[in-house]
Amino acid sequence: MKQRFVKNTLILTLTSQLLRVIGIVLMSYLSDRIGEEGIGLYQLVMSVYMLAATFASSGIGIAVSRLTAEAVSKSGGRATSNVLHRAMVFSLTFGTAFGIVLYFLSGFIGGVWLGDTRAVLSVKTLAFGLPFMALTSSIEGYFYGLRKVLKPAGQMMFEQTARIILIAAMLEVFLPKGLEFACFSIILASMLSEALSCFFGFVLYAIEKRHSSLSVKKDGSINRKIVRIAMPIAVSSYIRAALRTAENTMIPAGLRRFGVSAKQALSQFGQIGMATPIIFFPCGILAAVGTLLVPEVSEAYAVNNMARIRYIFDKVFKYTVLLAVFFAGIFMAFASDFAQLIYHNDHISKLLFALAPLVPLIYLDFIVDSMLNGLNQQLQTLKINILDSLIRVTLIFFLVPQFGLGGYIVILYISALTNGTLSIRRLLHTSHAKIPIIGWIIKPLLCVAGCAVAVNTVFSFMPVGDVTVFLLSAKILVMTALYMMALRVARCAGGGDSQWIRKMMRGHGHPKTAYKTDLT
Repeated sequence: MKQRFVKNTLILTLTSQLLRVIGIVLMSYLSDRIGEEGIGLYQLVMSVYMLAATFASSGIGIAVSRLTAEAVSKSGGRATSNVLHRAMVFSLTFGTAFGIVLYFLSGFIGGVWLGDTRAVLSVKTLAFGLPFMALTSSIEGYFYGLRKVLKPAGQMMFEQTARIILIAAMLEVFLPKGLEFACFSIILASMLSEALSCFFGFVLYAIEKRHSSLSVKKDGSINRKIVRIAMPIAVSSYIRAALRTAENTMIPAGLRRFGVSAKQALSQFGQIGMATPIIFFPCGILAAVGTLLVPEVSEAYAVNNMARIRYIFDKVFKYTVLLAVFFAGIFMAFASDFAQLIYHNDHISKLLFALAPLVPLIYLDFIVDSMLNGLNQQLQTLKINILDSLIRVTLIFFLVPQFGLGGYIVILYISALTNGTLSIRRLLHTSHAKIPIIGWIIKPLLCVAGCAVAVNTVFSFMPVGDVTVFLLSAKILVMTALYMMALRVARCAGGGDSQWIRKMMRGHGHPKTAYKTDLT
């Protein structure tokens, strides 16, 4: 692993975490303005958007990232290919085509599929953002392939800032007209921010092209290469997104069959949408690492450097587990504090506590899938993801009408265990790596459990009042310090790890020698 990988990871991590903070604040703001039912309606519409966006992008962004990295690597850092130009043609074509389809099917999707005519106007509005989203995906993939993450990081910040400003302005105008128009205003603001972000991305690309020393070599087979990489990823994404959208529409329907009213069903679905941003908040770190792992692993795989691949696996997998276990403990120990501070809602605290044990498997999925994509294992991830999604949809059909929201939580556990086990097993087989179960899993679990009990016990004797940002921060800081000390005592992390991090930050040491001396 190289110095640029660590620096790029830090840049993307800071950006992702800041965006997630903004996202949680926005969700808190929206829950106050439109309530749990409004959040549920918004989540239904966004599930349709994620499906349409998946079809529009079709895995082209990942293909651009991989092919750009490979071209630069094989040319010795002197040239890149014409992959971006070709990819933008694909993106514009797919984005426009699926936008037209979505527009003309909006009535059926909202009134029949989603079962709520209030969603029709919002679904129709989504169609106009698809071409911009698809083009943005290609541009970001190009910058990731060049390892220049500051530009897409700036683009993401620009988009989110524009989105928040537009939502706040439009919601004030449309909220008095009811939930239908409140949801429409949020979607309209999001689509306008997509368009602005796309324009901003083209500006960044023009600047990069003007100052770049890389020549562009035309590759006559670039279309075939894009399709070869993007197709398995796209098909996997199509099926997963379709099944996930079906899953999201089946949950409110299943809750109604369980016996709750339509409003309560949408409210409970909205509660899930309110809890998950908190659970996924630390994923910004893993998402950043995962995004950068694709070109990093692809470069090593292209030259058959399996030692480097195993080295990357050992370091990234270990730190992911240590981090994920820690955050699982944080969410379980302070679930009530998070819920009260952000949403002032006890229902959310129960969901957080129930979902927290899933965190390690959820976080590992980011890393494992990224490494498998970098190792050209798209077809295997396709099979695993299809199986996982089919299991979820099937179980939702049977369990949610019988057990309600509790049944859905059980389904999430079954899904996470199935997907995680199969994906990790495939990665271990492909990379020939091994996982020390006791050192990387058992010991960290014991450490975080002990620290959580200790922190809650200590603070229970203190005369504290309502939950505040300062109080929750103090609890987390104390638990962080205890956890780090516990890891050192249990020999899960030590001086070698700290030394490795410092070396990578300073750029000392050659990676080839590190493969032999730094494996833990």
